[in-house]
Amino acid sequence: MSLSYTSIPRPNLIFEVRGGYNRFLQQFLPQDIGVNPESAYGLNSLPPNFSSHDLGLPFISISNCTLADEDGNPVNPNAGSCSPLGATSSDARGRIDSNYQLFGNVSLTKGRHSYKAGYEWRRTFINSFIDSGHRGALTFTTLSDFLAGSVDGGSSAEFGSGASAVYSFQNASGVYFMDSWRATPKITVNSGLRWDYFGVIGAKDHAFTLPDLTVTMPTLETVGASGGPSSLYDKDWTTFSPRISVADDVLGNGKMVIRTGAGIYPDGPSQDFFVGNETYNMSSSEQGPAYNTILFSSLSAPVSVDTATHIFDPASYSPTTSYFNVAKNLVTPRYVAYNLNIESQLAKTVAVQLGYVGSQGRHLFHFRDLNQINIESGNVFKCPDGQTVAFGSNCYASLGYLDEIETSAESNYNSLQTSLKLQNLHGLTSTLNYTWAHSIDTASDGQDFVPNAGMPDDSFNPHREYASSNFDIRQRVQWYWTYNLPKFNEAKWITNGWALDGVFNFANGQPYTVHYFGNYNGSGEGFGRYDIANRSELYQGVGGIDPATGGVALLNMAAFAPPCTWDPVNQVCASNSGHPGTEGRNAFNSPNFTNFDFSLNKTTHLNEKVTMELRADFFNIFNHPNLSNPLMPSFGLFANPYPSQQLVDTTATPDVATGNPYLGGGGPRSAQLAVHFIF
Repeated sequence: MSLSYTSIPRPNLIFEVRGGYNRFLQQFLPQDIGVNPESAYGLNSLPPNFSSHDLGLPFISISNCTLADEDGNPVNPNAGSCSPLGATSSDARGRIDSNYQLFGNVSLTKGRHSYKAGYEWRRTFINSFIDSGHRGALTFTTLSDFLAGSVDGGSSAEFGSGASAVYSFQNASGVYFMDSWRATPKITVNSGLRWDYFGVIGAKDHAFTLPDLTVTMPTLETVGASGGPSSLYDKDWTTFSPRISVADDVLGNGKMVIRTGAGIYPDGPSQDFFVGNETYNMSSSEQGPAYNTILFSSLSAPVSVDTATHIFDPASYSPTTSYFNVAKNLVTPRYVAYNLNIESQLAKTVAVQLGYVGSQGRHLFHFRDLNQINIESGNVFKCPDGQTVAFGSNCYASLGYLDEIETSAESNYNSLQTSLKLQNLHGLTSTLNYTWAHSIDTASDGQDFVPNAGMPDDSFNPHREYASSNFDIRQRVQWYWTYNLPKFNEAKWITNGWALDGVFNFANGQPYTVHYFGNYNGSGEGFGRYDIANRSELYQGVGGIDPATGGVALLNMAAFAPPCTWDPVNQVCASNSGHPGTEGRNAFNSPNFTNFDFSLNKTTHLNEKVTMELRADFFNIFNHPNLSNPLMPSFGLFANPYPSQQLVDTTATPDVATGNPYLGGGGPRSAQLAVHFIF
């Protein structure tokens, strides 16, 4: 919703005031969220201070679904594990985002100058809850155990204060001044300066806590409370953004224009980094400094289901030993962008454009584990408390993980961008674009939506992550065209109004990384990257169908080795032999994407007011097989060749992998017939 007011007191002076508000609601709730498992099923599995969001069946997994008959013989010997019961453990969670905006601008034209200045104010308020793990997770070894009500294992979580709602907010302001100067009849210079202040993110009721890292055994301090830090991080008043661009009409007739420009562009922090940051090393219940007070309980021995007895003893819930921290010296991320392009009209209906676009990103968000075990033999690193950490040790023996949010990542982007346009050349209108680009960074996100997007493989050496960005696409071709068939004087109602349309897309595949679940490198993070022992074997036997999965093989796991001295007899790493894997981040590329859509349509004017359009649309008309990035649909590629997995596969088309079968791009050929009436 928005409201604006514009005043023009003089022909060369304009005042404008605008205000806006938007609200966004998103929730992920179990379908049985209204059901109390104790009264409905006799499962007393909820935490002591549960809320209405925690209702519903706990997540139940059964490792062995084999069932025996009266004589003890298996009825279904090849059953494997049972399908799980209950909604995923990450539910329930949800958020309401409310955004308020206020703008004020003044524009003045004077001589060859057009001045503009303004102020912008924004307030973002997020009311969120993340009750991951609060319903509990129960594990049964066998189907018989499940039927007998004998729980073999499980875990539960609850918010430290009993209520998981977090109300976070941020205020931001910005002022700017710009000038568009017609220096000569051919040259226009645009320049400006903007200053932004992205306020420190706060939370109601002192929801944020941070560990005191100056002591050997850190304890939590409440942000904004007496004795604690005054704010989550320091204010940054230095976000100045100068910008300049020049356009030169070289020939003075608009048929050749050279443009160049450069500027600094800030990027404020996302509140998700602090109230919804799910990492691969921590539990899904720990999602930022608002959740450092989470409590956990787990079963150490089998428990029988009894409505009178809590499955998870209320007295067994204990605080986590893993924390989120925020670097006090956070700096507003910023990008320096620059470009140069030439656009020329080659003929009356033909134009071409050639350009270079580049950028450098600095102070970008990422996070790293300050309490990672040092896996770099011969190197000694300094801890936040001033102590040093030697090989095989970590900084704080009393803590688990200590993920710190920082702004020390960087990026680099360079591209060549070309375009060829035809405008109504004998009925053909066409645009052909080609881009060659390379995006490189040390972190592609402030969160780990996929492994190593925001967290390095080795937190003591984050610059080792400098590699192709997760979203890097090296080459892209786009061609879209419309051809209006010639008109005829005979049988106009059937021969005229026909047109053909086409859209062609080609793109190189995005990069990906092969990870393992485990502790091969000794870092204690629970996942990492492999050594590449024999590069010549990487692509042996790939390209065909993997009979084990039905997917298309992309890599041969025989080329990979654990980042340690491997004991093949006991299938373990030798003690203190772990090291960072030699496999680089985003070392491999997924398959290319090629797609051609085609349509035939006819437009008929039924009368002066009504027009009918008949369409036949064909998507991926040549039925070209496209294969998704192997990271999808699981948002991570974890493979283990010791000894179970031999090949890395992609098992879905892009539309299926992103959860949009047929509707998303990259699916099999499909067609639709449609009739539109325009009146």
